[in-house]
Amino acid sequence: KYAEQQAVKAAGDEVTVETRFLVLEDFTKELLRAVTPAGVEVTGEFIHSRGTDAQTQSLQGAISAKVLGEWYKQHGQGLLDDNVRVALSHDSGVNAEIVHTLLEDPWNFWFFHKGVTALCETWKFSGADARVAPVTFCGLRIVDGAQSVSSIAAALEKAEQKGPTAVADM
Repeated sequence: KYAEQQAVKAAGDEVTVETRFLVLEDFTKELLRAVTPAGVEVTGEFIHSRGTDAQTQSLQGAISAKVLGEWYKQHGQGLLDDNVRVALSHDSGVNAEIVHTLLEDPWNFWFFHKGVTALCETWKFSGADARVAPVTFCGLRIVDGAQSVSSIAAALEKAEQKGPTAVADM
């Protein structure tokens, strides 16, 4: 009761304090739920390069730069919840080169780029399990590739200003 009174006193009357008794296991679950990023739900056309591995529950393939850019424009930093780095400015250094390559030499982007690594809670193929199929990823977080994805989004915005042909090349 004393802790509740002190919290209200420190934060003012606008704070609601809930008191519950938790065993250590419940406390740990609540703490993890509060600090663990939820990721985002996104759908995009996915090109399989390897089959689904049921033992490790992994999937490997490709998603277009355009789709990645759209995801970042829609979700921003939420797409990078588990990434140790935040997105930096796309106007300098390597990020500027990523933007330049996507706008001026998009066909070579595939060869110059190391890829993006993401984690998700679940994925679901829409329709037939074909080589190219729409996939919905739930709880997706990009864990490696913050600079790439944010630079792709910046290039996509610039390409949209140039017109549909520039966007189609991405």
